[in-house]
Amino acid sequence: MTAGVDIPLIVNAYRRAEKRILFLDYDGTLVPFCDVPGESVMGEEVRRMIKGLTRDRRNTIFIISGRDRKFLSARFRGISIGLIAEHGYLVKVPRGKWQEANPADHRWKGTAMKFFGEIAHQYPGAFLEEKESSVAFHYRNAGMDAAKKVPAEIQLKFDMLQQAFPELELLDGNMVSEVKPVNFNKGSTAASILRKGRFDFVLAAGDDLTDEQLFSQTGTGSITIKVGTAPTGAKYNVLSQRMFVAFLEELLTTTSDLS
Repeated sequence: MTAGVDIPLIVNAYRRAEKRILFLDYDGTLVPFCDVPGESVMGEEVRRMIKGLTRDRRNTIFIISGRDRKFLSARFRGISIGLIAEHGYLVKVPRGKWQEANPADHRWKGTAMKFFGEIAHQYPGAFLEEKESSVAFHYRNAGMDAAKKVPAEIQLKFDMLQQAFPELELLDGNMVSEVKPVNFNKGSTAASILRKGRFDFVLAAGDDLTDEQLFSQTGTGSITIKVGTAPTGAKYNVLSQRMFVAFLEELLTTTSDLS
């Protein structure tokens, strides 16, 4: 059963830990959703907190997101931080270079763009985003009619696509549907990183279905936090993105106290 975040318990575990790793989702977790995804801006308050957390030598911070590498690199420029893009397809360790964590076949993307483009054409405000490993259908700005009808239409087109390309999966996010190869996800990439080190404090936080894979693969001893009230396999939840940012402030205060 999921419980509200027990801040004293988590802060105490954080204080005692000698080697910590935090996996933090971007949209809906660090920042609120934006009507135009490309214009999402991380506020100075959050940037200050993330930068402060990375200054503690015991901390390794990864932003783990469906966003592409260009977007994440721009938002976190100047911060010594790990980045995981496109749901685990690409990884950049702190002070490292981007690497393809999981090889993927991209021959299906042209067909996907055609199929989903037929739907997007029917709903003004909807648009497709082609990433290196996936195709995303955004319909946040397409109105209530699209919100009701698009998921079923996407599913129908995806079923047709998957007949030719069985290695694909469909991810349902917050007013976005995304098609990607099934051989990687946030959880599998995070688990690969965890196998390369020994951490006595592991925290993973996110707000949507793609983060459930992260929660399930970071180990039974990890602290997993769902942002929002949707059903989850996480141990804890906070009601809003603002509440999660306030929780991070508690960790930063602890970091400052111990520096």
